[in-house]
Amino acid sequence: ITLYKEYERELQKSEERYRIILEEIEDGYQEVDLKGNFTFFNNSFQKIFGYEKEELLGTNYKDYAADEENARKIYLAYNRMFKTGNPIKRYEWDIIAGDGSRKTIEFSASILKNSEGCPTGFRGIVRDVTERRMAEEQYRIVANSSQVGVYIVQDGKIRFANPHISKYSGYPENELTGARM
Repeated sequence: ITLYKEYERELQKSEERYRIILEEIEDGYQEVDLKGNFTFFNNSFQKIFGYEKEELLGTNYKDYAADEENARKIYLAYNRMFKTGNPIKRYEWDIIAGDGSRKTIEFSASILKNSEGCPTGFRGIVRDVTERRMAEEQYRIVANSSQVGVYIVQDGKIRFANPHISKYSGYPENELTGARM
């Protein structure tokens, strides 16, 4: 009996630790069933989506997709993950939040399995990247409007080149992006 009580206390400590982590992380955590209906999420997920728990629980991810194209894109990503078993990493899609605003979220997801190893749903981490996307777009507008060549190199590869770089170098923009420096 003493060993059983000790095991129970350790299990409670472990559950409490993970509950606190889920409550305190900035990123949203969510779980959906195989049909894409939300079965569990943390408070950060609710804040990102802008809905109350009762409004989200049991609803389908498609209900929040910004448009049909986004809904289809997510369906295909989850379907590919289900078929291959490979997790989704840093995937972006647009949602309509509770206040009616359009947000871009980035998420990573993996398959949830039962004790027999059969898929029962998916779990994922969600981050609001709307502000970052807007800043990138503003930078792109400024860089493309510039009268000089502007490019960005990251990890030894050209990640962005404005039209003037193509004009000066003679290489098409699509060949420059991703080229090694």
